[in-house]
Parts: sequence; structure tokens; C-alpha cells
Amino acid sequence: MSSSLNDLASKLLSLPADQRAALAQQLWASVEGSTTCESTDIQTAAVSAAMRRDRQLSASNLEARVHEDVMDAARRALQCE
Repeated sequence: MSSSLNDLASKLLSLPADQRAALAQQLWASVEGSTTCESTDIQTAAVSAAMRRDRQLSASNLEARVHEDVMDAARRALQCE
């Protein structure tokens, strides 16, 4: 990355998490070419849910599981193996 891009990234990373998430959504939408309201609403809801889950996990004694373990358990429960 160029020096000016590193400087910009450093400044943006110092923003509060909710502002970084909103910016990330806007940047991702520009990469995807997605500008529909419905898509933006869905993405906003997904990011909000992920941030809420992260706060819940961080504030409790719950143990996180990796995606592969969760999917393996789901396949076993559904007898898809």
C-alpha cells in the first residue's frame, strides 16, 4: 500500500466500530456494484447481528466454535454424512 493509503487506513481504523462497519458496508457495496436499498438493508442487518453476537460472546462465558465444527455437528444432526 502507498504511504497515503496507509495513513488513511490508520485514521479510519481509529473510528468507532459502528462507523467502521458502516464504512465497510459502503466500500463493499462499491466493490460488488450493489446499490439496491434491499441489499444494503440486508447487509446492514447482517453486520448489526454479527456485532451484537460478538458483544454477547465477549460478555459471557460462552465458548466460540469454528465454522467447520458447527457444520459437522449440523450434518450429524441432519444425518447428512
